[in-house]
Amino acid sequence: MGNPAVAGVAYFAVVFAAGFVLGAFRQIVLLPRFGAVIAVLIELPFLLTFSWMAAGMIVRRFRVSEATSARLVMGLTAFAILQMAEYGLGVAMVGMSALQYAQSFASTHGMLGLAGQLAFAVLPVFVRGRS
Repeated sequence: MGNPAVAGVAYFAVVFAAGFVLGAFRQIVLLPRFGAVIAVLIELPFLLTFSWMAAGMIVRRFRVSEATSARLVMGLTAFAILQMAEYGLGVAMVGMSALQYAQSFASTHGMLGLAGQLAFAVLPVFVRGRS
């Protein structure tokens, strides 16, 4: 059996890279045309579909046990790193404080984004893959 925490790091890296590209597209193309909520609603299905495929690929590649606990470790590891990366980028790019980061989830588009991140965290539990 593979180490689910290591798989979680890989899961984060693969999905974060895709999310970075999709997020740039959302900010540059979708946000000015449709507003924040619609832009997130357009982006989210693509990112979650990619996350689903990535989770399945990583579960198989890292031979993560089919046990719910192992899959949760994978997803929650990825989620924790994602939160640290997003906060770090917020600090580095716009001088965001921890309070401002937490408040960013209070808007409708922020809540939708957080819901997508939570879905990303639990997807490994539901993907198929032999351990």
